[in-house]
Amino acid sequence: HPSIHPSIDQACCAVMKLYLDYMSQPSRAVLLFCLETGIPHTVELVQIAKGGTRSQAFRKINPLGKVPVLDDDGFVLNESHAMMRYLADSRRVPEHWYPRGDLKQRALVNAMLDWHHTNLRPGAAGLVWNRLLGPRIGAPADPSHAKRSEKTLAASLKVIDQRLAVQPFLCGQEISIADLALACEAVQAELVAYDMSPYPNVQAWLGRVSQLKHWDSVNVILKKVLAKTNPKSFLLNQNNNNNSSSSSSSASSNSHSSAFKSKSPLRCAGIFDEIARRLPTEGAEMVRKLNCVYRFDITGKDAQGNKVTSTFTVDLREGNGAVSEGASDIEATCTFKMSDSNFLKLAVGKLNPQMAFMTGKLKIRGHLNKALQFRSVLLQPRQKEIEAIVSKL
Repeated sequence: HPSIHPSIDQACCAVMKLYLDYMSQPSRAVLLFCLETGIPHTVELVQIAKGGTRSQAFRKINPLGKVPVLDDDGFVLNESHAMMRYLADSRRVPEHWYPRGDLKQRALVNAMLDWHHTNLRPGAAGLVWNRLLGPRIGAPADPSHAKRSEKTLAASLKVIDQRLAVQPFLCGQEISIADLALACEAVQAELVAYDMSPYPNVQAWLGRVSQLKHWDSVNVILKKVLAKTNPKSFLLNQNNNNNSSSSSSSASSNSHSSAFKSKSPLRCAGIFDEIARRLPTEGAEMVRKLNCVYRFDITGKDAQGNKVTSTFTVDLREGNGAVSEGASDIEATCTFKMSDSNFLKLAVGKLNPQMAFMTGKLKIRGHLNKALQFRSVLLQPRQKEIEAIVSKL
């Protein structure tokens, strides 16, 4: 696991305890952070619905009667945001989670965490408590409070959706503890079948966060409850989309797109990897808009300077679509032929496809209108991410 900061070496001789409830959004966020960063810990289950937080034994640990709580060899800390900040600094986890050297980026994470407490949290938690969880444990339902919470939730999701229109994560290009806190909060609203479809960027972001290695194990209890209360939940369907293979001929040739990883030595391979990564969350909308098959014959040079041609197929006819590499029997709606360098220029918007076609830098066979829609639908909505990928190639 990540190296321990020297100042707390002795404090870490005893394994840290996390007191939590898997149905608690802040609990899941802290647990997910510990699992993703490899911080050693043990879990002490405190079930809110069974009165665990009201027990005398737990009140001795946290007089406020709230979970989660951290016990780091006698140092007891509550408040999930404070816990993740403390762990990020004391365990020296990778910088992107909670920056140490970049104070401006750190401030952005802090700002998002503070905003969470007075916006998304009262919206989502207030709605779910008053419509579902509260009445289940005998608390009186409060329809007026639920209505106010729903209004707050809608306003909060709109803010997040706008923020995510220009970046893949809440504070920039990389995931942070803010993403964990707010993602765990947002999915809770699915318990009352809250409609997330008006917020496509939020859905895509949740799809990215849900690809974390330990996301499914942390949310296993929530998913069991959702299976009863909201079987059409985005969270459940997202899981199915990530793990089920398509019955179409295109999917059978490359398993499912979330598992696609190009073996091509060309730089353009990174772009097709990114398209495949997005299909589980955004593919259905691409299929709806395009309903076609794109084929790309890209020519360039490998590391040794040898000429190489790689073929990629992006099948957007059904389901969430699929990406495959190599020869394919699928009939293409349109086929692109171009160099590796020109494809990268096209991807980041430095090469106009119509001008490239007219000057011979791009050859297109098949449906021209569909060909010209490729960049606007598959690449432009995630322009910042594409640019970041190309800059590293």
